[in-house]
Amino acid sequence: MEPVLGVALAAGVLYIRGWRQLSRRMPRRFGPGRLAAFVAGLGAIVLAVASPLDALAGRLLVAHMAQHQLLMMVAPPLLWLSLPVLPLWLGVPRWLGSRAHAAIANGIFRPFGILVEHPITPWLVATLTVLAWHIPTAFEIPWPRGPVVVSTPGVRKCSGWPGVSDSH
Repeated sequence: MEPVLGVALAAGVLYIRGWRQLSRRMPRRFGPGRLAAFVAGLGAIVLAVASPLDALAGRLLVAHMAQHQLLMMVAPPLLWLSLPVLPLWLGVPRWLGSRAHAAIANGIFRPFGILVEHPITPWLVATLTVLAWHIPTAFEIPWPRGPVVVSTPGVRKCSGWPGVSDSH
């Protein structure tokens, strides 16, 4: 089994456990739409990295770019719409999370929780990651298969990427 499938399955089980509790207590806030958003977000991640699309990404630039779109434009908003923090937290069995429950109840992690739950945080992390990844110097680092991008005006010359030629 692919590691991402195991992680997605575990996250799905935890979310469903917590969501079932919350949907009984707060049916308006945690309705079926939240569950559907979480499952669709996990599905987008699995589709991007553990499906035939991943195998094609090594040969076709369009498949690789589809992976980027799924991971950056589809999965994050779906997962954010699912309000995952509380359902995932409640999905963790008490025997496993008793010490963490005590630490969180103590308020130690409150500033971190506020930062992580704020919608600007994932947007900022994703934006900075994309910007850093597109710094020309980063592409000139010698990789095992050679430099990824040779020309900086755009992705025109790529080594090791079938389907992308120098003639573009």
